[in-house]
Amino acid sequence: LQSNGQLSDEYLQKAVLPLDDPFRLQIIVQNIPPQLQSKTLPIFERLLQLQKEDPGELAKTNTQLAVALYNLGDVELALQHLQKALALRKEALGSDNPQVAATHVHLGALYRQVGDMGKSIDHMEQALEIQKKALGEEHPVVASSYNNVGALYYQTMDFARAIREYEKALAIHLKVHGENHADTAGTYHNLGVAWKHLGDFNTAQDYLQKALHGRQESAKQSSQEPDATDAFASSTPDIAASHTALGQLFAEVAKYDAAMEQYEAALNIQKQVFGTDSPVTAIGYNNIGAVHYQQGNYADALKDYQTGLDILNKSEPNHADTASSWNNVGLTYLKMGDNEKALENHQQALRILTSLYGANHPNLATTIGSIGNVYKSQGLWENALNEFEVAHSLLETALGTAHHP
Repeated sequence: LQSNGQLSDEYLQKAVLPLDDPFRLQIIVQNIPPQLQSKTLPIFERLLQLQKEDPGELAKTNTQLAVALYNLGDVELALQHLQKALALRKEALGSDNPQVAATHVHLGALYRQVGDMGKSIDHMEQALEIQKKALGEEHPVVASSYNNVGALYYQTMDFARAIREYEKALAIHLKVHGENHADTAGTYHNLGVAWKHLGDFNTAQDYLQKALHGRQESAKQSSQEPDATDAFASSTPDIAASHTALGQLFAEVAKYDAAMEQYEAALNIQKQVFGTDSPVTAIGYNNIGAVHYQQGNYADALKDYQTGLDILNKSEPNHADTASSWNNVGLTYLKMGDNEKALENHQQALRILTSLYGANHPNLATTIGSIGNVYKSQGLWENALNEFEVAHSLLETALGTAHHP
Protein backbone atom coordinates (compact mmCIF):
# COMPACT_ATOMS: atom_id res chain seq x y z
CA LEU A 1 0.00 0.00 0.00
CA GLN A 2 1.11 3.54 -0.70
CA SER A 3 1.34 6.07 2.12
CA ASN A 4 -2.06 7.47 1.16
CA GLY A 5 -3.68 4.04 1.63
CA GLN A 6 -4.04 3.40 -2.11
CA LEU A 7 -2.77 0.57 -4.29
CA SER A 8 -1.75 1.81 -7.71
CA ASP A 9 -2.60 -0.05 -10.89
CA GLU A 10 1.01 0.40 -11.99
CA TYR A 11 2.29 -1.41 -8.88
CA LEU A 12 -0.21 -4.21 -9.42
CA GLN A 13 0.86 -4.66 -13.03
CA LYS A 14 4.60 -4.48 -12.43
CA ALA A 15 5.12 -6.01 -8.98
CA VAL A 16 2.16 -8.22 -8.10
CA LEU A 17 0.62 -9.80 -11.17
CA PRO A 18 3.92 -11.13 -12.57
CA LEU A 19 4.36 -13.25 -9.42
CA ASP A 20 4.04 -16.99 -10.03
CA ASP A 21 3.78 -18.09 -6.39
CA PRO A 22 0.10 -18.69 -5.46
CA PHE A 23 0.95 -18.64 -1.74
CA ARG A 24 2.43 -15.12 -1.97
CA LEU A 25 -0.53 -13.91 -4.02
CA GLN A 26 -2.95 -15.29 -1.41
CA ILE A 27 -1.06 -13.42 1.33
CA ILE A 28 -1.28 -10.20 -0.69
CA VAL A 29 -5.04 -10.65 -1.27
CA GLN A 30 -5.68 -11.29 2.41
CA ASN A 31 -3.89 -8.06 3.36
CA ILE A 32 -5.73 -5.76 0.96
CA PRO A 33 -8.26 -3.76 3.02
CA PRO A 34 -12.01 -4.01 2.23
CA GLN A 35 -12.19 -0.49 0.76
CA LEU A 36 -9.73 -1.59 -1.97
CA GLN A 37 -11.45 -4.90 -2.70
CA SER A 38 -11.81 -4.14 -6.41
CA LYS A 39 -8.00 -4.33 -6.60
CA THR A 40 -8.15 -8.01 -5.67
CA LEU A 41 -9.99 -9.02 -8.85
CA PRO A 42 -6.95 -9.13 -11.19
CA ILE A 43 -4.99 -10.96 -8.48
CA PHE A 44 -7.73 -13.59 -8.24
CA GLU A 45 -7.66 -13.94 -12.03
CA ARG A 46 -3.92 -14.52 -11.85
CA LEU A 47 -4.44 -17.14 -9.14
CA LEU A 48 -7.00 -18.93 -11.30
CA GLN A 49 -4.40 -19.17 -14.07
CA LEU A 50 -1.70 -20.50 -11.76
CA GLN A 51 -3.98 -23.04 -10.02
CA LYS A 52 -5.69 -24.54 -13.07
CA GLU A 53 -4.09 -27.93 -12.43
CA ASP A 54 -5.12 -27.99 -8.74
CA PRO A 55 -8.93 -28.43 -8.42
CA GLY A 56 -8.93 -27.99 -4.65
CA GLU A 57 -7.08 -24.68 -4.65
CA LEU A 58 -8.97 -23.57 -7.74
CA ALA A 59 -12.26 -24.17 -5.91
CA LYS A 60 -11.00 -22.17 -2.94
CA THR A 61 -10.01 -19.22 -5.13
CA ASN A 62 -13.31 -19.30 -7.01
CA THR A 63 -15.11 -19.13 -3.65
CA GLN A 64 -12.97 -16.20 -2.47
CA LEU A 65 -13.52 -14.43 -5.77
CA ALA A 66 -17.27 -14.98 -5.48
CA VAL A 67 -17.28 -13.34 -2.04
CA ALA A 68 -15.32 -10.35 -3.39
CA LEU A 69 -17.68 -9.99 -6.37
CA TYR A 70 -20.72 -10.19 -4.09
CA ASN A 71 -19.29 -7.45 -1.87
CA LEU A 72 -18.71 -5.35 -4.99
CA GLY A 73 -22.32 -5.86 -6.10
CA ASP A 74 -21.82 -8.30 -9.01
CA VAL A 75 -24.11 -11.07 -7.79
CA GLU A 76 -24.50 -12.85 -11.13
CA LEU A 77 -20.75 -13.27 -11.59
CA ALA A 78 -20.42 -14.30 -7.94
CA LEU A 79 -22.95 -17.08 -8.57
CA GLN A 80 -21.00 -18.26 -11.62
CA HIS A 81 -17.79 -18.60 -9.61
CA LEU A 82 -19.55 -20.42 -6.78
CA GLN A 83 -20.99 -22.87 -9.30
CA LYS A 84 -17.46 -23.45 -10.61
CA ALA A 85 -16.24 -24.02 -7.06
CA LEU A 86 -19.04 -26.54 -6.49
CA ALA A 87 -18.19 -28.50 -9.64
CA LEU A 88 -14.49 -28.52 -8.81
CA ARG A 89 -15.04 -29.72 -5.24
CA LYS A 90 -17.35 -32.48 -6.39
CA GLU A 91 -14.71 -33.58 -8.90
CA ALA A 92 -11.83 -33.44 -6.43
CA LEU A 93 -13.51 -34.57 -3.21
CA GLY A 94 -16.70 -36.41 -4.14
CA SER A 95 -20.31 -35.28 -3.81
CA ASP A 96 -20.61 -36.12 -0.10
CA ASN A 97 -17.65 -34.11 1.19
CA PRO A 98 -18.29 -31.42 3.87
CA GLN A 99 -16.58 -28.81 1.66
CA VAL A 100 -19.17 -29.56 -1.03
CA ALA A 101 -21.86 -29.01 1.61
CA ALA A 102 -20.27 -25.67 2.54
CA THR A 103 -20.37 -24.57 -1.10
CA HIS A 104 -24.04 -25.55 -1.32
CA VAL A 105 -24.65 -23.38 1.75
CA HIS A 106 -22.87 -20.43 0.11
CA LEU A 107 -24.96 -20.87 -3.03
CA GLY A 108 -28.16 -21.21 -1.02
CA ALA A 109 -27.42 -18.01 0.87
CA LEU A 110 -26.63 -16.11 -2.31
CA TYR A 111 -29.73 -17.32 -4.14
CA ARG A 112 -31.73 -16.25 -1.11
CA GLN A 113 -30.22 -12.78 -1.41
CA VAL A 114 -31.36 -12.48 -5.04
CA GLY A 115 -34.84 -13.83 -4.24
CA ASP A 116 -34.58 -17.21 -6.02
CA MET A 117 -36.03 -19.19 -3.15
CA GLY A 118 -36.45 -22.42 -5.11
CA LYS A 119 -32.74 -22.68 -5.89
CA SER A 120 -31.86 -21.51 -2.39
CA ILE A 121 -33.92 -24.28 -0.82
CA ASP A 122 -32.49 -26.86 -3.24
CA HIS A 123 -28.89 -26.02 -2.33
CA MET A 124 -29.59 -25.83 1.42
CA GLU A 125 -31.34 -29.21 1.35
CA GLN A 126 -28.44 -30.77 -0.57
CA ALA A 127 -26.06 -29.36 2.05
CA LEU A 128 -28.22 -30.83 4.79
CA GLU A 129 -28.18 -34.33 3.27
CA ILE A 130 -24.38 -34.25 3.00
CA GLN A 131 -24.03 -33.02 6.58
CA LYS A 132 -26.25 -35.82 7.88
CA LYS A 133 -24.07 -38.42 6.15
CA ALA A 134 -20.79 -36.84 7.24
CA LEU A 135 -21.65 -35.75 10.77
CA GLY A 136 -24.58 -37.89 11.84
CA GLU A 137 -28.28 -37.17 12.26
CA GLU A 138 -27.90 -35.49 15.66
CA HIS A 139 -25.04 -33.07 15.12
CA PRO A 140 -25.51 -29.35 15.99
CA VAL A 141 -24.49 -28.39 12.45
CA VAL A 142 -27.33 -30.54 11.13
CA ALA A 143 -29.71 -28.79 13.51
CA SER A 144 -28.53 -25.41 12.24
CA SER A 145 -29.18 -26.54 8.68
CA TYR A 146 -32.72 -27.65 9.58
CA ASN A 147 -33.22 -24.16 10.99
CA ASN A 148 -31.84 -22.60 7.80
CA VAL A 149 -34.14 -24.68 5.61
CA GLY A 150 -37.06 -23.84 7.88
CA ALA A 151 -36.26 -20.15 7.56
CA LEU A 152 -36.41 -20.44 3.77
CA TYR A 153 -39.81 -22.12 3.87
CA TYR A 154 -40.92 -19.45 6.34
CA GLN A 155 -39.80 -16.77 3.90
CA THR A 156 -41.90 -18.41 1.17
CA MET A 157 -44.84 -18.37 3.63
CA ASP A 158 -44.99 -22.17 3.81
CA PHE A 159 -45.27 -21.96 7.58
CA ALA A 160 -46.36 -25.57 8.10
CA ARG A 161 -43.25 -26.87 6.31
CA ALA A 162 -41.09 -24.37 8.19
CA ILE A 163 -42.45 -25.75 11.46
CA ARG A 164 -41.57 -29.31 10.46
CA GLU A 165 -37.97 -28.29 9.81
CA TYR A 166 -37.76 -26.24 13.01
CA GLU A 167 -39.08 -29.19 15.02
CA LYS A 168 -36.30 -31.42 13.66
CA ALA A 169 -33.77 -28.78 14.71
CA LEU A 170 -35.37 -28.49 18.14
CA ALA A 171 -35.19 -32.24 18.79
CA ILE A 172 -31.44 -32.21 18.13
CA HIS A 173 -30.77 -29.08 20.19
CA LEU A 174 -32.72 -30.44 23.15
CA LYS A 175 -30.77 -33.70 23.04
CA VAL A 176 -27.37 -32.08 22.55
CA HIS A 177 -27.69 -28.83 24.50
CA GLY A 178 -30.74 -29.10 26.75
CA GLU A 179 -33.49 -26.59 27.41
CA ASN A 180 -31.51 -23.51 28.42
CA HIS A 181 -29.12 -23.09 25.51
CA ALA A 182 -29.05 -20.22 23.03
CA ASP A 183 -29.53 -22.53 20.03
CA THR A 184 -32.48 -24.28 21.65
CA ALA A 185 -34.02 -20.95 22.55
CA GLY A 186 -33.50 -19.64 19.03
CA THR A 187 -35.38 -22.61 17.62
CA TYR A 188 -38.21 -22.11 20.13
CA HIS A 189 -38.37 -18.51 18.88
CA ASN A 190 -38.58 -19.62 15.25
CA LEU A 191 -41.38 -22.04 16.09
CA GLY A 192 -43.30 -19.40 18.00
CA VAL A 193 -43.20 -16.91 15.16
CA ALA A 194 -44.22 -19.56 12.61
CA TRP A 195 -47.17 -20.74 14.73
CA LYS A 196 -48.28 -17.12 15.10
CA HIS A 197 -48.50 -16.84 11.33
CA LEU A 198 -50.63 -20.00 11.27
CA GLY A 199 -53.00 -18.34 13.75
CA ASP A 200 -52.35 -20.67 16.71
CA PHE A 201 -51.60 -17.96 19.24
CA ASN A 202 -51.57 -20.23 22.29
CA THR A 203 -48.92 -22.50 20.82
CA ALA A 204 -47.01 -19.46 19.58
CA GLN A 205 -47.06 -17.90 23.05
CA ASP A 206 -45.86 -21.12 24.65
CA TYR A 207 -42.86 -21.37 22.32
CA LEU A 208 -42.01 -17.66 22.55
CA GLN A 209 -42.07 -17.76 26.35
CA LYS A 210 -39.82 -20.82 26.31
CA ALA A 211 -37.49 -18.92 24.00
CA LEU A 212 -37.40 -15.94 26.35
CA HIS A 213 -36.75 -18.11 29.40
CA GLY A 214 -34.07 -20.10 27.60
CA ARG A 215 -32.29 -16.96 26.42
CA GLN A 216 -32.38 -15.46 29.90
CA GLU A 217 -30.98 -18.63 31.46
CA SER A 218 -28.35 -18.96 28.75
CA ALA A 219 -27.27 -15.36 29.30
CA LYS A 220 -26.85 -16.00 33.01
CA GLN A 221 -24.74 -19.08 32.35
CA SER A 222 -22.60 -17.22 29.82
CA SER A 223 -21.99 -14.24 32.08
CA GLN A 224 -18.43 -13.75 33.26
CA GLU A 225 -19.77 -12.76 36.67
CA PRO A 226 -20.97 -15.75 38.70
CA ASP A 227 -23.30 -13.57 40.77
CA ALA A 228 -24.72 -11.64 37.80
CA THR A 229 -28.09 -10.10 38.56
CA ASP A 230 -31.19 -10.91 36.53
CA ALA A 231 -31.12 -7.39 35.10
CA PHE A 232 -27.53 -7.76 33.94
CA ALA A 233 -28.06 -11.23 32.49
CA SER A 234 -31.25 -10.19 30.70
CA SER A 235 -29.61 -7.49 28.59
CA THR A 236 -28.83 -9.19 25.28
CA PRO A 237 -30.18 -8.49 21.77
CA ASP A 238 -31.74 -11.96 21.58
CA ILE A 239 -33.66 -11.38 24.78
CA ALA A 240 -34.88 -8.06 23.41
CA ALA A 241 -35.99 -9.89 20.26
CA SER A 242 -37.98 -12.35 22.40
CA HIS A 243 -39.70 -9.54 24.27
CA THR A 244 -40.50 -7.88 20.94
CA ALA A 245 -41.96 -11.07 19.45
CA LEU A 246 -44.14 -11.57 22.52
CA GLY A 247 -45.21 -7.93 22.30
CA GLN A 248 -46.23 -8.40 18.68
CA LEU A 249 -48.19 -11.51 19.58
CA PHE A 250 -50.05 -9.84 22.46
CA ALA A 251 -50.79 -6.75 20.34
CA GLU A 252 -52.23 -8.93 17.60
CA VAL A 253 -54.74 -10.47 20.03
CA ALA A 254 -55.49 -7.04 21.58
CA LYS A 255 -53.80 -7.80 24.92
CA TYR A 256 -52.39 -4.30 24.97
CA ASP A 257 -51.19 -4.16 28.57
CA ALA A 258 -49.20 -7.37 28.09
CA ALA A 259 -47.88 -6.08 24.76
CA MET A 260 -46.77 -2.83 26.37
CA GLU A 261 -44.96 -4.70 29.15
CA GLN A 262 -43.00 -6.74 26.60
CA TYR A 263 -42.19 -3.78 24.35
CA GLU A 264 -40.99 -1.70 27.29
CA ALA A 265 -38.74 -4.56 28.43
CA ALA A 266 -37.34 -4.77 24.90
CA LEU A 267 -36.78 -1.02 24.72
CA ASN A 268 -34.91 -0.95 28.02
CA ILE A 269 -32.51 -3.60 26.68
CA GLN A 270 -32.18 -1.88 23.31
CA LYS A 271 -31.19 1.40 24.95
CA GLN A 272 -28.67 -0.38 27.16
CA VAL A 273 -27.14 -2.55 24.41
CA PHE A 274 -27.38 -0.33 21.32
CA GLY A 275 -27.61 3.15 22.83
CA THR A 276 -30.36 5.75 22.83
CA ASP A 277 -29.61 6.94 19.29
CA SER A 278 -29.62 3.55 17.57
CA PRO A 279 -32.09 2.67 14.79
CA VAL A 280 -32.82 -0.51 16.76
CA THR A 281 -33.92 1.62 19.71
CA ALA A 282 -36.03 3.74 17.37
CA ILE A 283 -37.98 0.64 16.31
CA GLY A 284 -38.58 -0.06 20.01
CA TYR A 285 -40.16 3.38 20.42
CA ASN A 286 -42.26 2.80 17.31
CA ASN A 287 -43.58 -0.49 18.72
CA ILE A 288 -44.69 1.23 21.92
CA GLY A 289 -46.23 4.04 19.88
CA ALA A 290 -48.21 1.45 17.91
CA VAL A 291 -49.76 0.04 21.10
CA HIS A 292 -50.80 3.53 22.23
CA TYR A 293 -52.23 4.15 18.74
CA GLN A 294 -54.23 0.89 18.79
CA GLN A 295 -55.67 1.90 22.18
CA GLY A 296 -56.64 5.34 20.91
CA ASN A 297 -54.06 7.12 23.09
CA TYR A 298 -52.94 9.34 20.25
CA ALA A 299 -51.01 11.92 22.25
CA ASP A 300 -48.89 9.17 23.83
CA ALA A 301 -48.53 7.46 20.46
CA LEU A 302 -47.33 10.69 18.89
CA LYS A 303 -44.72 11.17 21.57
CA ASP A 304 -43.18 7.72 21.03
CA TYR A 305 -43.54 7.80 17.26
CA GLN A 306 -41.83 11.19 17.16
CA THR A 307 -38.99 9.96 19.36
CA GLY A 308 -38.44 7.03 17.03
CA LEU A 309 -38.61 9.28 13.98
CA ASP A 310 -36.10 11.75 15.42
CA ILE A 311 -33.60 8.93 15.95
CA LEU A 312 -34.09 7.45 12.49
CA ASN A 313 -34.08 10.82 10.75
CA LYS A 314 -30.72 11.56 12.32
CA SER A 315 -29.09 8.19 11.65
CA GLU A 316 -30.83 6.94 8.48
CA PRO A 317 -32.70 9.85 6.86
CA ASN A 318 -33.30 8.04 3.55
CA HIS A 319 -34.15 4.58 4.84
CA ALA A 320 -37.45 2.73 4.38
CA ASP A 321 -37.83 2.47 8.18
CA THR A 322 -37.58 6.25 8.40
CA ALA A 323 -40.30 6.60 5.79
CA SER A 324 -42.44 4.23 7.85
CA SER A 325 -41.88 6.44 10.90
CA TRP A 326 -42.93 9.55 8.99
CA ASN A 327 -46.09 7.68 8.02
CA ASN A 328 -46.78 6.65 11.63
CA VAL A 329 -46.54 10.26 12.76
CA GLY A 330 -48.77 11.31 9.87
CA LEU A 331 -51.44 8.75 10.72
CA THR A 332 -51.46 9.90 14.32
CA TYR A 333 -51.81 13.57 13.40
CA LEU A 334 -54.77 12.62 11.19
CA LYS A 335 -56.45 10.88 14.14
CA MET A 336 -55.83 14.00 16.22
CA GLY A 337 -57.46 16.18 13.56
CA ASP A 338 -54.32 18.00 12.40
CA ASN A 339 -54.65 17.43 8.65
CA GLU A 340 -51.84 19.78 7.65
CA LYS A 341 -49.22 18.06 9.79
CA ALA A 342 -50.54 14.67 8.71
CA LEU A 343 -50.11 15.65 5.06
CA GLU A 344 -46.64 17.05 5.67
CA ASN A 345 -45.44 13.81 7.29
CA HIS A 346 -46.93 11.53 4.63
CA GLN A 347 -45.41 13.63 1.88
CA GLN A 348 -42.02 13.38 3.54
CA ALA A 349 -42.43 9.59 3.66
CA LEU A 350 -43.37 9.59 -0.01
CA ARG A 351 -40.26 11.57 -0.95
CA ILE A 352 -38.05 8.98 0.74
CA LEU A 353 -39.83 6.01 -0.80
CA THR A 354 -39.75 7.58 -4.27
CA SER A 355 -36.00 8.16 -3.96
CA LEU A 356 -35.52 4.52 -2.90
CA TYR A 357 -37.83 2.70 -5.29
CA GLY A 358 -38.85 5.11 -8.04
CA ALA A 359 -42.26 6.63 -8.67
CA ASN A 360 -43.97 3.48 -9.95
CA HIS A 361 -43.19 0.95 -7.21
CA PRO A 362 -46.00 -0.73 -5.21
CA ASN A 363 -44.18 0.12 -1.95
CA LEU A 364 -45.46 3.68 -2.46
CA ALA A 365 -49.12 2.66 -2.59
CA THR A 366 -49.87 2.69 1.15
CA THR A 367 -48.35 6.14 1.63
CA ILE A 368 -50.18 7.52 -1.41
CA GLY A 369 -53.40 6.06 -0.01
CA SER A 370 -52.69 7.76 3.31
CA ILE A 371 -52.29 11.09 1.52
CA GLY A 372 -55.64 10.40 -0.12
CA ASN A 373 -57.19 9.89 3.33
CA VAL A 374 -55.90 13.28 4.46
CA TYR A 375 -57.44 14.96 1.41
CA LYS A 376 -60.66 13.08 2.12
CA SER A 377 -60.64 14.37 5.70
CA GLN A 378 -60.22 17.89 4.32
CA GLY A 379 -63.14 17.44 1.96
CA LEU A 380 -60.86 17.71 -1.09
CA TRP A 381 -62.63 14.91 -2.91
CA GLU A 382 -60.98 15.23 -6.30
CA ASN A 383 -57.50 15.26 -4.77
CA ALA A 384 -58.39 12.25 -2.63
CA LEU A 385 -59.77 10.32 -5.60
CA ASN A 386 -56.65 11.03 -7.62
CA GLU A 387 -54.39 9.65 -4.85
CA PHE A 388 -56.57 6.57 -4.41
CA GLU A 389 -56.48 5.88 -8.14
CA VAL A 390 -52.69 6.17 -8.25
CA ALA A 391 -52.35 3.80 -5.28
CA HIS A 392 -54.78 1.33 -6.84
CA SER A 393 -52.94 1.44 -10.15
CA LEU A 394 -49.58 0.71 -8.51
CA LEU A 395 -51.00 -2.29 -6.66
CA GLU A 396 -52.89 -3.58 -9.68
CA THR A 397 -49.78 -3.42 -11.84
CA ALA A 398 -47.73 -5.28 -9.25
CA LEU A 399 -50.26 -7.84 -8.07
CA GLY A 400 -52.86 -8.17 -10.79
CA THR A 401 -56.56 -8.50 -10.08
CA ALA A 402 -57.24 -12.24 -10.17
CA HIS A 403 -56.38 -12.94 -6.53
CA HIS A 404 -56.36 -9.42 -5.12
CA PRO A 405 -59.91 -8.07 -5.45
